[in-house]
Amino acid sequence: TLPRQLESLCTRLLHFIEGAVYSQEPTSTAELKQLQEVVAQPPERQPYFVVVRQQQAALERLETRAADVQRAVDEHLAHRRAVLDFIGRLQQDERLVLQFWLFRFWALTFA
Repeated sequence: TLPRQLESLCTRLLHFIEGAVYSQEPTSTAELKQLQEVVAQPPERQPYFVVVRQQQAALERLETRAADVQRAVDEHLAHRRAVLDFIGRLQQDERLVLQFWLFRFWALTFA
């Protein structure tokens, strides 16, 4: 019904709009079935906002996992520092006890 030039222009414009709205990601079969109940010809590709929403959800899951791992690493390092502090105090106490006993031994032996 449109003149040939106008029809080709509209077709190119339609392809440009589809490319701007729909990504290259294929629509899942579950979504296709759901869309077929509402729309006669459902799109074969997912809109960009759906892809972005899925990527944001995946990113949030990864960030949560990274925060959990970071928390575990921080706890491990805190325990490691506590153990090192304990060992240092223990060695210092042992040194004092050894010095005390050595002094007592010398005092008893050479007095």
